[in-house]
Amino acid sequence: NAEKGDYRVIRWTLAEGSNCLMIPNHNHSDPVLRELFETLNFRIALSLGMDRAQINELAYMGLGKPRQASVIEECAWYKPEHGNRWVERDLDEANKLLDDLGLEKGDDGFRLRPDGEPLTWEIQYAPVFGPWKDVIEMTVKQWEEIGLKVSVKELDRDLRGQRNQANENDFNVWTQDRCFTPLIQPSWFMPGHGGLDGTANFYSQWWTSGGTEGEEPPPELKAQFELYDKIKAAGPDELPPLAEEFFDRASDNLWFIGNVGQLPHVGVVKNKFR
Repeated sequence: NAEKGDYRVIRWTLAEGSNCLMIPNHNHSDPVLRELFETLNFRIALSLGMDRAQINELAYMGLGKPRQASVIEECAWYKPEHGNRWVERDLDEANKLLDDLGLEKGDDGFRLRPDGEPLTWEIQYAPVFGPWKDVIEMTVKQWEEIGLKVSVKELDRDLRGQRNQANENDFNVWTQDRCFTPLIQPSWFMPGHGGLDGTANFYSQWWTSGGTEGEEPPPELKAQFELYDKIKAAGPDELPPLAEEFFDRASDNLWFIGNVGQLPHVGVVKNKFR
């Protein structure tokens, strides 16, 4: 109807690495869940258990790109392996990783924690910037095929923020935005910015307080904090190798799990409007 309505349809790629980013709480109050969420192979298993092609087709009308949590392709620091790592669904490998972590399946087919209790957690989200309800429900259904039982809870945006700040969350969801010039605020490349997203509040406190508050992070995250401090003070010649290392490390550690990104923004504009 563009010609009939005398308008034009324009679209451009948003700077989103993943529209519905999965955010595990690396400072969970439950020591068993915290250890699992901080275990790289557990996060890899979750990523391998996702069917991103199905999510893209059903939730995003096939308009996005199935991809990992990373900067977008137009970013100067992007590498193809950043967007492609652990993206293809592999249920055999996902099951093997979970088995190797000692997460045995119970009589109902769902996995047990190392302490013998049922392994379960909740994904909290506020319906803000995308079809997150559909994406999360599909993801949870896909994870059932590797023996994981996860519940979903929709929250008001303000309540979500309050619970995250109080460290009262298991898994969180938000948009991985700012992925074209991410070094200005690299929230999604090291779990420690804390605040409303509750990624790793205690590690964030440790970093921002110079080690006088919170908890000292594990070595791989501590090194990422220290690397970003160098980036903030780097000159033009020093920055490129530091930035490359920073995003390589983020990709290697998979602190956040992506699904579909680089979606188009669509606008309808009257032809007489300039």
